[in-house]
Amino acid sequence: MDRDRRGPGGRRASTALTALLVAAGLALPGVAVFLRGTTKPPAASAPVTSPPAAEPALPERQPLPLPILPEQVARTRALIEDEALPPLERSEAALRLLDAHWGRERWRSLARDAERIARLELPRFEDRLPAEHARWTRIMALWNLREWDVMTQEGEVFLRMYPGSLMASSVELQMRNAAHTREYEARCRKDNAETLHKAEQQAARDIAEREKRGEPTGPVHRKLALLRCTVPVGMFHEEALTACRAFQKDFGVGSTPGELDDYRDARGLEIRALVGLRRYSEARKLLAEFQASDPDGDQRVSAGAVVRGLPVDAEE
Repeated sequence: MDRDRRGPGGRRASTALTALLVAAGLALPGVAVFLRGTTKPPAASAPVTSPPAAEPALPERQPLPLPILPEQVARTRALIEDEALPPLERSEAALRLLDAHWGRERWRSLARDAERIARLELPRFEDRLPAEHARWTRIMALWNLREWDVMTQEGEVFLRMYPGSLMASSVELQMRNAAHTREYEARCRKDNAETLHKAEQQAARDIAEREKRGEPTGPVHRKLALLRCTVPVGMFHEEALTACRAFQKDFGVGSTPGELDDYRDARGLEIRALVGLRRYSEARKLLAEFQASDPDGDQRVSAGAVVRGLPVDAEE
Protein backbone atom coordinates (compact mmCIF):
# COMPACT_ATOMS: atom_id res chain seq x y z
CA MET A 1 0.00 0.00 0.00
CA ASP A 2 1.26 3.47 -0.90
CA ARG A 3 2.12 4.97 2.51
CA ASP A 4 1.58 8.49 1.16
CA ARG A 5 -2.10 7.73 0.53
CA ARG A 6 -3.05 6.75 4.06
CA GLY A 7 -6.42 7.66 5.50
CA PRO A 8 -7.26 10.12 8.26
CA GLY A 9 -5.89 7.85 10.96
CA GLY A 10 -2.54 7.24 9.26
CA ARG A 11 0.85 8.65 10.00
CA ARG A 12 0.68 11.35 7.33
CA ALA A 13 -2.52 12.88 8.74
CA SER A 14 -0.95 12.85 12.20
CA THR A 15 2.12 14.59 10.80
CA ALA A 16 0.03 17.37 9.30
CA LEU A 17 -1.79 17.91 12.59
CA THR A 18 1.52 18.03 14.46
CA ALA A 19 2.85 20.67 12.07
CA LEU A 20 -0.18 22.84 12.73
CA LEU A 21 0.06 22.33 16.49
CA VAL A 22 3.73 23.24 16.49
CA ALA A 23 3.03 26.40 14.52
CA ALA A 24 0.25 27.35 16.92
CA GLY A 25 2.43 26.48 19.90
CA LEU A 26 5.24 28.71 18.73
CA ALA A 27 2.74 31.49 18.14
CA LEU A 28 1.02 31.35 21.53
CA PRO A 29 2.98 31.93 24.77
CA GLY A 30 2.95 28.90 27.01
CA VAL A 31 1.90 26.38 24.38
CA ALA A 32 5.46 26.02 23.14
CA VAL A 33 6.41 24.82 26.61
CA PHE A 34 3.76 22.12 26.39
CA LEU A 35 5.17 20.99 23.04
CA ARG A 36 8.79 21.21 24.17
CA GLY A 37 8.97 17.46 24.74
CA THR A 38 8.54 16.80 21.01
CA THR A 39 12.17 16.76 19.99
CA LYS A 40 11.52 15.47 16.49
CA PRO A 41 9.55 17.89 14.29
CA PRO A 42 7.02 16.50 11.82
CA ALA A 43 8.08 14.65 8.70
CA ALA A 44 8.31 16.41 5.36
CA SER A 45 5.89 15.82 2.56
CA ALA A 46 6.41 13.17 -0.11
CA PRO A 47 5.04 12.85 -3.65
CA VAL A 48 1.65 11.18 -3.83
CA THR A 49 1.80 10.15 -7.47
CA SER A 50 3.98 7.09 -6.85
CA PRO A 51 5.52 5.19 -3.95
CA PRO A 52 8.94 6.42 -2.87
CA ALA A 53 11.85 4.65 -4.45
CA ALA A 54 13.46 1.92 -2.42
CA GLU A 55 16.51 3.14 -0.55
CA PRO A 56 19.66 1.08 -0.04
CA ALA A 57 20.19 -0.11 3.52
CA LEU A 58 22.73 1.79 5.58
CA PRO A 59 25.83 -0.15 6.60
CA GLU A 60 25.66 -1.35 10.17
CA ARG A 61 27.18 1.13 12.62
CA GLN A 62 26.63 2.64 16.04
CA PRO A 63 23.76 5.19 16.05
CA LEU A 64 24.94 8.78 16.00
CA PRO A 65 24.18 10.34 19.42
CA LEU A 66 22.16 13.51 19.56
CA PRO A 67 24.71 16.33 19.54
CA ILE A 68 24.72 17.97 22.96
CA LEU A 69 28.31 19.00 23.60
CA PRO A 70 30.11 21.41 21.27
CA GLU A 71 32.47 18.72 20.02
CA GLN A 72 29.55 16.49 19.10
CA VAL A 73 27.90 19.28 17.14
CA ALA A 74 31.13 19.89 15.24
CA ARG A 75 31.46 16.15 14.50
CA THR A 76 27.91 16.01 13.19
CA ARG A 77 28.48 19.01 10.95
CA ALA A 78 31.59 17.30 9.60
CA LEU A 79 29.56 14.17 8.77
CA ILE A 80 27.00 16.28 6.91
CA GLU A 81 29.70 17.92 4.80
CA ASP A 82 31.71 14.73 4.13
CA GLU A 83 31.00 13.89 0.50
CA ALA A 84 32.87 10.59 0.88
CA LEU A 85 30.12 9.24 3.14
CA PRO A 86 26.97 7.55 1.77
CA PRO A 87 24.33 10.23 1.04
CA LEU A 88 21.81 8.57 3.35
CA GLU A 89 24.25 8.72 6.24
CA ARG A 90 24.74 12.43 5.63
CA SER A 91 20.95 12.89 5.51
CA GLU A 92 20.56 11.12 8.84
CA ALA A 93 23.24 13.31 10.42
CA ALA A 94 21.59 16.45 9.05
CA LEU A 95 18.18 15.54 10.44
CA ARG A 96 19.64 14.54 13.81
CA LEU A 97 21.38 17.89 14.06
CA LEU A 98 18.19 19.80 13.25
CA ASP A 99 16.23 17.71 15.76
CA ALA A 100 18.80 18.29 18.50
CA HIS A 101 18.81 22.07 18.02
CA TRP A 102 15.00 22.08 17.95
CA GLY A 103 14.59 20.00 21.10
CA ARG A 104 17.02 22.16 23.06
CA GLU A 105 15.62 25.46 21.74
CA ARG A 106 18.95 26.46 20.25
CA TRP A 107 17.31 28.74 17.73
CA ARG A 108 20.38 30.61 16.49
CA SER A 109 22.27 27.41 15.79
CA LEU A 110 19.18 25.91 14.20
CA ALA A 111 18.75 28.90 11.87
CA ARG A 112 22.42 28.77 10.83
CA ASP A 113 22.69 25.00 10.33
CA ALA A 114 19.32 24.79 8.61
CA GLU A 115 20.39 27.44 6.12
CA ARG A 116 23.43 25.34 5.18
CA ILE A 117 21.55 22.03 5.05
CA ALA A 118 18.85 23.56 2.84
CA ARG A 119 21.46 24.08 0.12
CA LEU A 120 22.62 20.44 0.13
CA GLU A 121 21.03 17.96 -2.25
CA LEU A 122 20.64 15.12 0.22
CA PRO A 123 18.19 12.22 -0.25
CA ARG A 124 15.07 11.59 1.77
CA PHE A 125 15.65 9.70 5.02
CA GLU A 126 12.77 8.10 6.96
CA ASP A 127 10.09 10.19 5.20
CA ARG A 128 11.95 13.48 5.64
CA LEU A 129 13.75 15.41 2.92
CA PRO A 130 16.63 17.29 4.61
CA ALA A 131 16.43 20.42 2.44
CA GLU A 132 12.67 20.79 2.89
CA HIS A 133 12.85 20.02 6.59
CA ALA A 134 15.75 22.45 7.05
CA ARG A 135 13.86 25.30 5.41
CA TRP A 136 10.83 24.62 7.60
CA THR A 137 12.80 24.48 10.86
CA ARG A 138 14.74 27.61 9.89
CA ILE A 139 11.44 29.49 9.52
CA MET A 140 10.34 28.34 12.98
CA ALA A 141 13.73 29.29 14.47
CA LEU A 142 13.48 32.77 12.95
CA TRP A 143 10.00 33.08 14.47
CA ASN A 144 11.41 32.39 17.92
CA LEU A 145 14.22 34.88 17.28
CA ARG A 146 11.59 37.45 16.28
CA GLU A 147 13.35 38.12 12.98
CA TRP A 148 10.11 38.86 11.16
CA ASP A 149 11.51 40.20 7.87
CA VAL A 150 13.87 37.29 7.24
CA MET A 151 11.25 34.79 8.40
CA THR A 152 8.69 36.17 5.95
CA GLN A 153 11.18 36.04 3.09
CA GLU A 154 12.09 32.45 3.93
CA GLY A 155 8.41 31.56 4.16
CA GLU A 156 7.74 32.89 0.68
CA VAL A 157 10.64 30.85 -0.70
CA PHE A 158 9.40 27.71 1.06
CA LEU A 159 5.90 28.06 -0.36
CA ARG A 160 7.29 28.49 -3.88
CA MET A 161 9.57 25.48 -3.56
CA TYR A 162 7.22 23.13 -1.66
CA PRO A 163 3.62 24.20 -2.32
CA GLY A 164 2.33 20.69 -1.55
CA SER A 165 4.31 20.26 1.66
CA LEU A 166 2.55 19.14 4.80
CA MET A 167 4.30 22.07 6.49
CA ALA A 168 3.01 24.67 4.00
CA SER A 169 -0.02 25.47 6.15
CA SER A 170 2.12 26.01 9.24
CA VAL A 171 4.43 28.31 7.27
CA GLU A 172 1.45 30.33 6.06
CA LEU A 173 0.18 30.50 9.64
CA GLN A 174 3.48 31.80 10.98
CA MET A 175 3.70 34.40 8.24
CA ARG A 176 0.24 35.65 9.25
CA ASN A 177 1.29 35.53 12.90
CA ALA A 178 4.33 37.70 12.14
CA ALA A 179 2.14 40.32 10.46
CA HIS A 180 -0.39 40.26 13.32
CA THR A 181 2.38 40.46 15.92
CA ARG A 182 3.85 43.54 14.29
CA GLU A 183 0.44 45.23 14.26
CA TYR A 184 -0.19 44.23 17.87
CA GLU A 185 3.20 45.52 19.00
CA ALA A 186 2.57 48.85 17.27
CA ARG A 187 -0.78 49.20 19.06
CA CYS A 188 0.74 48.23 22.41
CA ARG A 189 3.57 50.70 21.99
CA LYS A 190 1.07 53.46 21.30
CA ASP A 191 -1.11 52.43 24.26
CA ASN A 192 1.93 52.29 26.56
CA ALA A 193 3.01 55.76 25.50
CA GLU A 194 -0.47 57.14 26.21
CA THR A 195 -0.59 55.40 29.60
CA LEU A 196 2.74 56.83 30.67
CA HIS A 197 1.90 60.29 29.32
CA LYS A 198 -1.30 60.41 31.36
CA ALA A 199 0.57 59.12 34.42
CA GLU A 200 3.24 61.80 34.00
CA GLN A 201 0.60 64.50 33.74
CA GLN A 202 -1.13 63.24 36.88
CA ALA A 203 2.21 62.97 38.67
CA ALA A 204 3.02 66.58 37.78
CA ARG A 205 -0.31 67.72 39.28
CA ASP A 206 0.21 65.62 42.41
CA ILE A 207 3.73 66.96 42.88
CA ALA A 208 2.52 70.54 42.55
CA GLU A 209 -0.20 69.95 45.16
CA ARG A 210 2.23 68.30 47.57
CA GLU A 211 4.70 71.15 47.18
CA LYS A 212 1.97 73.65 48.00
CA ARG A 213 1.17 71.71 51.18
CA GLY A 214 4.83 71.25 52.03
CA GLU A 215 4.57 67.47 51.72
CA PRO A 216 7.32 65.21 50.36
CA THR A 217 7.08 64.42 46.67
CA GLY A 218 9.22 61.27 46.78
CA PRO A 219 6.27 58.84 46.85
CA VAL A 220 4.88 60.31 43.62
CA HIS A 221 8.23 60.05 41.86
CA ARG A 222 8.61 56.50 43.13
CA LYS A 223 5.15 55.47 41.90
CA LEU A 224 5.79 56.93 38.44
CA ALA A 225 9.21 55.26 38.17
CA LEU A 226 7.72 51.88 39.07
CA LEU A 227 5.01 52.35 36.44
CA ARG A 228 7.71 52.96 33.82
CA CYS A 229 9.22 49.64 34.89
CA THR A 230 5.99 47.64 34.80
CA VAL A 231 4.21 48.96 31.70
CA PRO A 232 6.67 47.64 29.07
CA VAL A 233 7.07 44.20 30.70
CA GLY A 234 6.27 41.17 28.57
CA MET A 235 6.86 42.71 25.17
CA PHE A 236 9.28 45.64 25.19
CA HIS A 237 12.11 44.05 27.10
CA GLU A 238 14.80 46.68 26.51
CA GLU A 239 12.56 49.48 27.78
CA ALA A 240 11.54 47.40 30.80
CA LEU A 241 15.16 46.55 31.63
CA THR A 242 16.27 50.19 31.51
CA ALA A 243 13.33 51.45 33.59
CA CYS A 244 13.53 48.70 36.23
CA ARG A 245 17.24 49.24 36.73
CA ALA A 246 16.69 52.99 37.02
CA PHE A 247 14.02 52.40 39.69
CA GLN A 248 16.35 50.25 41.78
CA LYS A 249 19.19 52.75 41.47
CA ASP A 250 17.09 55.81 42.28
CA PHE A 251 14.86 54.46 45.07
CA GLY A 252 16.40 51.31 46.49
CA VAL A 253 14.60 49.14 49.04
CA GLY A 254 12.79 52.06 50.68
CA SER A 255 11.78 52.28 54.34
CA THR A 256 8.38 50.56 54.47
CA PRO A 257 7.17 47.02 53.68
CA GLY A 258 5.27 48.36 50.67
CA GLU A 259 8.36 50.08 49.29
CA LEU A 260 10.39 46.91 49.83
CA ASP A 261 7.86 44.95 47.83
CA ASP A 262 8.09 47.52 45.02
CA TYR A 263 11.85 47.06 44.98
CA ARG A 264 11.47 43.29 44.88
CA ASP A 265 9.04 43.56 41.98
CA ALA A 266 11.51 45.71 40.06
CA ARG A 267 14.27 43.15 40.62
CA GLY A 268 12.05 40.34 39.40
CA LEU A 269 10.95 42.29 36.33
CA GLU A 270 14.57 43.11 35.53
CA ILE A 271 15.36 39.38 35.44
CA ARG A 272 12.32 38.64 33.29
CA ALA A 273 13.37 41.35 30.85
CA LEU A 274 16.81 39.75 30.56
CA VAL A 275 15.15 36.44 29.72
CA GLY A 276 13.07 38.18 27.07
CA LEU A 277 16.28 39.57 25.59
CA ARG A 278 17.80 36.05 25.62
CA ARG A 279 20.51 37.20 28.04
CA TYR A 280 20.15 33.98 30.00
CA SER A 281 23.55 33.92 31.73
CA GLU A 282 22.99 37.39 33.13
CA ALA A 283 19.46 36.47 34.22
CA ARG A 284 20.67 33.36 36.04
CA LYS A 285 23.41 35.35 37.78
CA LEU A 286 21.01 38.06 38.97
CA LEU A 287 18.49 35.48 40.14
CA ALA A 288 21.17 33.72 42.22
CA GLU A 289 22.12 37.05 43.79
CA PHE A 290 18.46 37.84 44.46
CA GLN A 291 17.83 34.47 46.11
CA ALA A 292 20.96 34.77 48.25
CA SER A 293 20.27 38.31 49.43
CA ASP A 294 16.48 38.18 49.75
CA PRO A 295 14.94 34.67 49.89
CA ASP A 296 11.54 36.07 50.88
CA GLY A 297 11.60 38.45 47.94
CA ASP A 298 12.32 35.62 45.52
CA GLN A 299 9.16 33.90 46.73
CA ARG A 300 7.13 37.02 45.92
CA VAL A 301 8.06 37.33 42.23
CA SER A 302 7.82 34.89 39.30
CA ALA A 303 11.30 35.47 37.92
CA GLY A 304 12.66 32.32 39.53
CA ALA A 305 10.10 30.11 37.82
CA VAL A 306 10.79 31.80 34.49
CA VAL A 307 14.53 31.23 34.71
CA ARG A 308 14.21 27.67 36.00
CA GLY A 309 11.90 26.91 33.08
CA LEU A 310 14.68 27.58 30.58
CA PRO A 311 16.40 24.55 28.99
CA VAL A 312 19.82 24.09 30.58
CA ASP A 313 21.65 24.82 27.31
CA ALA A 314 19.19 27.33 25.86
CA GLU A 315 21.06 29.53 23.45
CA GLU A 316 21.45 33.25 23.99
